[in-house]
Amino acid sequence: LGLFFASKDLCQMCFAPIAGILTSKTSANAALILSTVGLGLATFVFAEATTFRQLLVARGAQGAASAAVMCGGLSLIAETHPPDVRGAAMGLAQTGLAFGLLCGPLIGGLLFQRLGRKR
Repeated sequence: LGLFFASKDLCQMCFAPIAGILTSKTSANAALILSTVGLGLATFVFAEATTFRQLLVARGAQGAASAAVMCGGLSLIAETHPPDVRGAAMGLAQTGLAFGLLCGPLIGGLLFQRLGRKR
C-alpha cells in the first residue's frame, strides 16, 4: 500500500527533469496542453481501473503528467510575466497548488459521502 501512495510522487520526481527539458525544447503552451490532456486520461484510467496493477500504473502516469503540468505552468508564468512580478506570480501559483492539495481531499470526501461509491 505504501508503494501505491508513493508511486505518484516517485514518477513525478523522476519525470520532472525530462519534462523540463521537453518544455524548454517545445513551448510552455504545448507542454501545458498536452500534459493536462495526459493527466485527464491517466485520471480516467485510474477511475476505471479494476486491478491493483492498473491502479499503480495509472497513479504513476498521473505523477509523470503532473510533473509536466508543473513544468509547463511555471514556464508559462516565466514567459508571460515581467521580472519584477514574476516571483509574486510563481508564489501565487504555488499557493493555489497548496490550497488545492489541502481542499481536494475534503471536497472528495464530501462528494463521496453525498454521492456514494460508484457501482
